[in-house]
This record gives sequence, structure tokens and C-alpha cells, in this order.
Amino acid sequence: MQYKRFYTLSLNNSYL
Repeated sequence: MQYKRFYTLSLNNSYL
């Protein structure tokens, strides 16, 4: 389940 971690990071980057 690493895709979930990557997804969260992607979302965080988008917000930034």
C-alpha cells in the first residue's frame, strides 16, 4: 500500500 502514501504526498504538493 505505497500508492496511498504517494497519493497523499501528491495532494500536499498540490496544496502548496
